[in-house]
Amino acid sequence: MRLWKLKVKSLLFVTFLFIITFALVKFIVNQGSGNVQFTYQKEGGMPGSLNVHIWEELCGEKMLSLTQFPLFPQGPSARLQTPNLRLYFRPQSENSGLRIFGFLSPFESGDYSFYLDTSETSELWLSLDSNPENSKLIANSTSGQEWKFDSNLNSVFLLAGKRYYLEILLKIGKYEWIFHHFEVKWKSSSWRENDIREIPSNVFIASDRFKQVRTFDRNTNFVLPMHSKHQDPRFATEELQRRAEMYLLPFISEKDSKNLFPACDYNPSYLVKGPLKRYQSTWELHYSSIYPFDYSDVVCKAKNDFLSLGNDQLDKDIAEAVASQVWIQLEKQHPGKYSFVRTLNVEEKHDQRTGDRYLVELELKENSVGRPVRFSEYVYRPWGAQTLCTPVGVAWKKSAVVNILLTTGNNQGRWILHFLENMARIYNRTKDANFNVVIVDFDSKDIDIDNALKKAAIPSYQYTNTKGDFSRALGLQKAAEMVRDPNSILFAMDLHLDIPYHFLDDVRKHSVQHKIAYCPLLVRLGCGATATEPFGFWEIYGLGLITLYKSDWDKIGGMNVKEFKEKWGGEDWEFVDRLLEAGMEVEMLKMLHFFHYFHSKKGMWNNINSHAKGDILSKYWYTY
Repeated sequence: MRLWKLKVKSLLFVTFLFIITFALVKFIVNQGSGNVQFTYQKEGGMPGSLNVHIWEELCGEKMLSLTQFPLFPQGPSARLQTPNLRLYFRPQSENSGLRIFGFLSPFESGDYSFYLDTSETSELWLSLDSNPENSKLIANSTSGQEWKFDSNLNSVFLLAGKRYYLEILLKIGKYEWIFHHFEVKWKSSSWRENDIREIPSNVFIASDRFKQVRTFDRNTNFVLPMHSKHQDPRFATEELQRRAEMYLLPFISEKDSKNLFPACDYNPSYLVKGPLKRYQSTWELHYSSIYPFDYSDVVCKAKNDFLSLGNDQLDKDIAEAVASQVWIQLEKQHPGKYSFVRTLNVEEKHDQRTGDRYLVELELKENSVGRPVRFSEYVYRPWGAQTLCTPVGVAWKKSAVVNILLTTGNNQGRWILHFLENMARIYNRTKDANFNVVIVDFDSKDIDIDNALKKAAIPSYQYTNTKGDFSRALGLQKAAEMVRDPNSILFAMDLHLDIPYHFLDDVRKHSVQHKIAYCPLLVRLGCGATATEPFGFWEIYGLGLITLYKSDWDKIGGMNVKEFKEKWGGEDWEFVDRLLEAGMEVEMLKMLHFFHYFHSKKGMWNNINSHAKGDILSKYWYTY
C-alpha cells in the first residue's frame, strides 16, 4: 500500500511539473518574456540579417501551395528581416509560407555542410555565387519529421569574403502543437573541432532591393528564382484542350457563316414577362448543357468531402446530329471550299415549350490554303421540327471590344498587379488586342495604379481615382460611364482571380446584344488550393461577374448606386432582376480554369495608415 501511495504521489508530481512547464512555455510563445528577442527589423541592406517575405492564409503543409500561389514570389503579405536562422513560430504563423533569403559571406574558406532541424516543410537553396538564378537545392525536409538534423551529404566549398545567395522556403500548416520551429546550422572542414555550429548573424547580408515599403512595385531589378515554375492548369483530355484553345483558330469568312439556314423568330418561353420580386431572379435562371463533357467536377475538402458538379452534359448523339446538319448545309452552300475536321463545341439551351438554341463550333480546313479555320454560330430548332433555322437577332460579334471593369480600394495592390499580369499573359498568348481595362480606384495608398497601368503589357486602359469609402456598386457604375461605345461589351470583374486564356473568346460568344447577358461561374478555391491542385466548389449563387453590352447596361439603368452605395452584397442579384425584367436572358456556364483564390476579409479596403508597425513586427516568431 505504501509503495502504491508513493507511485501515486510521484505521478501527481510529474503531472504537476508538466502542467507548469506547458503553461510557462505557452505563455512565452503567446506573450513573450524577458528572455525573448523579437527578430523583426525594417528591411535594409545592412549586414547581420536576411530578408523574410511572408504569405498568409495558405493552408496545409505542401510546398506547392506556396510556390504555385499566384502572388509568389513577388507579392508577399509582409516584408521583414531576421538576424538568425533559429526560429520558434507563434500560433499566428499557422497556414503561412515564408521565404528567407539574402547573401552568405563566410569568414573562413572551406567545405561546408548545412543541416536542417525543423517541424515544417522546408527547402534550403544555395548558389555558388551571388546570382539567385544559379541556386541549387542542397537540403530539404517534409512536415511531421522528428527533431533530428537532416543534411545534404555533399558539402560545398565556400571562399572567405565571397557572397553566396542563400534562400530558405518554409511552409507552415495548422498550429496543432507548441514547438513549431526551424533552425539551420553548418559545419566547415576548416574548423579544428568537427562540430555543428549555429550560423552567426555577421555572415548574413540582406538584399537592399526589398525594402519594407507601403507601395507594391515589382520592378526591383533583382531576379527572384521561382524554383517551381508556375504552371497552367491541366486539361483532362486533348479534346478539351482543343475546345479551350479554339481562340487560336481564325474564323471562316463571315459571309460564309451567316444565315446558313432560313430565319426564324426567337422567343424562349422562359423569358420573364412581368415585374419580379426582389432577388426572384434566383429562380428564373436556366443552365445550358455542353458537348463534349468538360470533366469540370471539383472536390470540396470540408468536414465531409463532397463533389461540386460541373456543367450538364449534352447527349453525344444530339450534339453530333446538330453539328452534322450545320456542316452539310455549309458544304451545300460552299461546295469544296472547306473540309470538316472535328466538332469542337456544341451548347444547348433547352426549352421544352418553344425549341432549343445551339451554339455550334467546328474546326474546318480551308482547302485553298490548307489552313485550319473555325466556324462558330448560333442556330435554333423549333419544337417538333427536324431542321435548323437561324434565330433572328441571335448572333455574336467576333471582334467586339471587351471592357473589363474593375473597382478597388486599399490593401489590394499586390492583387491588382496580379490581375494586370494575368491580362498581359492573355494578350501575349492570344494576340487579341480588342479589350480595354477600366479601373476606378478609391484612393489606394499601397499601389500607384496609374504607374502600374503604364508599365502593364496590355493594349488599352482607362483609370480614375475617386475619394470616399469603397463601394463596389458605385465603382462599377463609374467605370461603365467611362466607356462610350454602346456596341462594346462590359464585364464586371473582381480581384483574387486566375483568368484563363480563353476568357475573352468565351465572353464574346456568350454575349448577344439586346438578347443575352452572360454570367461565367468560377471555382471558389479552398484555403491552400491552387490552379494546378484545385479543390473547392463552383460558385453558383454569386452573379457579381457578369457581362453584357454597354447599350444593355444603360438600358436597365446600370448599378443601383442609390441603394447599394453604402453596403456590399446583393447588388449583383438586384442587377439581374432588372435584366430579366427587361426581357433579356442570362446565360450561365461554368468556365473551365476560372478560379477565385481563398482569402479572408481581414484588412480588406481598410486605410493602410491605420495599421501600426507593431501589428506585424511581433506576431510570427520569436528566438532565444
